[in-house]
Amino acid sequence: MTQKIHSAVQKIKDALGGECLALLRYEKDEKNTWIFVVEKVDFTVMESVKKQLKKINFLIFRKEEIVHGADVFPIEFLNLKRNVKRVEGENFFKDLVISKKDLRWKLEFELRNKLIYLREQFLQEKGKAFLPKIFPTFVPIFVALCELFDVKPKKKFSTTSRAFEKSVGVDLSVFRDLEDLKIDKSEISNKIQAVNDAFEQLAVKVNHLKI
Repeated sequence: MTQKIHSAVQKIKDALGGECLALLRYEKDEKNTWIFVVEKVDFTVMESVKKQLKKINFLIFRKEEIVHGADVFPIEFLNLKRNVKRVEGENFFKDLVISKKDLRWKLEFELRNKLIYLREQFLQEKGKAFLPKIFPTFVPIFVALCELFDVKPKKKFSTTSRAFEKSVGVDLSVFRDLEDLKIDKSEISNKIQAVNDAFEQLAVKVNHLKI
């Protein structure tokens, strides 16, 4: 963490004062997102540290939004629960209970939404341009799928996805290709079709899962 970012984070925390219940850190692709958990949101205070907030990646949550928001954001909160580190105060995500019923509903919604997005982008952009964008957006969905189907995730996506294939019976090899940027121009249509087929099969599996 650079001195500039450290100074910005400290000034924000100081401005929030007693309202700041916790400072958490979420790291992805070597970039930090700072999470401030507050008792209440005070826009006057936020206005006073606007310059500092612009210097960092941040999220501001009320404690109540975390405690009672898992049914609305089960995929997002599961990702935070797995990856957030405590800096100061209590990690309110650590013991958060994510209902499989809520997770199943949100996963089916996200998968079917991805199918719509895929068709729209296919018509608007060249496949080579948008295909690499799909993999990063699929990762949190895949983590949630593992949680739903009781597949223990490993550090590497390739290892976990192969275990998932054996357990659930959906071919995810196209996502391993996207992760490794193995996209030959002549195979773009086939890759898009494979992504479409995987999303469709996953949506059906999730829909039929009895909880």
